[in-house]
Amino acid sequence: MAFSEIRESAFFKEWLDQHYYEGWVEGEVSGKRQLLQKQLEKKFGLLSPEIKKRLLWINSEALDLLAVALFDLATVDDLCAWLADIASNYLYSSFQAKVNGRILAAIVHNRV
Repeated sequence: MAFSEIRESAFFKEWLDQHYYEGWVEGEVSGKRQLLQKQLEKKFGLLSPEIKKRLLWINSEALDLLAVALFDLATVDDLCAWLADIASNYLYSSFQAKVNGRILAAIVHNRV
């Protein structure tokens, strides 16, 4: 089968659409994260590596919630408490969920 035939196949078009969409979503989340980090640094000064790491792990929905909560956070300690609360509840990124899923699968299959 020639590449031109593959490129025109329904499977390839579906695969391409899916990966394009996933890349678009990841880019959108990355942009939100960068903007929010700039806003937090404007308000609180340079962020610690720990806070930056926490921002990497929360998903798009949590980033939206933090963008609104930012107005109510008075100190870096408030920010840390907010991040700890959101992390302990439910809002981790899909990347972390994939990593955790692989770790769980490895444990189940006695690979760890």
